Amino acid sequence: MQKNEMVMHPSQGVCKITDIRKESFQDAEPKLYYVMTPIYGTAGTTIFLPVDNEKVRLRKVMSKQEIHDLICEIKNKPGSSWISDSKERQKHFSQVLKQGSHTEVMRMIAAIWSKQKELAGQGKKLHVCDEKIMENAENLIHQEFAYTLDIQIKDVAPFIAGEIDPEVLDGETCVKS
Repeated sequence: MQKNEMVMHPSQGVCKITDIRKESFQDAEPKLYYVMTPIYGTAGTTIFLPVDNEKVRLRKVMSKQEIHDLICEIKNKPGSSWISDSKERQKHFSQVLKQGSHTEVMRMIAAIWSKQKELAGQGKKLHVCDEKIMENAENLIHQEFAYTLDIQIKDVAPFIAGEIDPEVLDGETCVKS
């Protein structure tokens, strides 16, 4: 990762690396840190992440082609199966968010959407924890798509739905270029 690079932070979303420098916090030995500013969030927020941190994984923001490929992958192989045990499901969903794989996050969202639709047909709602996980996951995906595609965050869900819905697709959307 380099200065001025746009990255995805697994909990903060799209961030710009504004500096890479040595810092010492709480009288600790100086370490090399990424200094980042979230693109979507509270103005003036600065994040310091040790360069050698193995728990928080940064990755480059997806390109337009990677977003296209991801949508095609999700369209052709949708969400994973639903884990019926709520504690196991929450543990799995939390792990997916921490790992930051956009493919797995999108599959998780697809699985939750599918369950939400099924429950709505029965006059029921998602468990509050599932709603919160979906909100966090959608926030990360929506930020990244909005940034890369240069659209508003509010326009991301309709964009994805339009790309995945077979009635909207023209048959050429998921052809590899």
